[in-house]
Amino acid sequence: MRNKSVATLREEVAKMKKEADTAYTKLKSGQEKNTSVVRNIKRRIAQTLSLIREKELLGQEEVEVKKSKKEEKIG
Repeated sequence: MRNKSVATLREEVAKMKKEADTAYTKLKSGQEKNTSVVRNIKRRIAQTLSLIREKELLGQEEVEVKKSKKEEKIG
């Protein structure tokens, strides 16, 4: 998962949210007996969102480092 782009990860989160909604509906209607299905999907969503945020923060740090190096060269 770490090799995927942020856009791809966001698409996966959207798919997982739909999957969680479907699983929750099945659970409440009695079609699904396994309650851990919804919990596991929510956990995967949280992990993916954390990874997206980590990538965003790392991207910002890389930009800041490049700017500071340019400033050092100029100054």
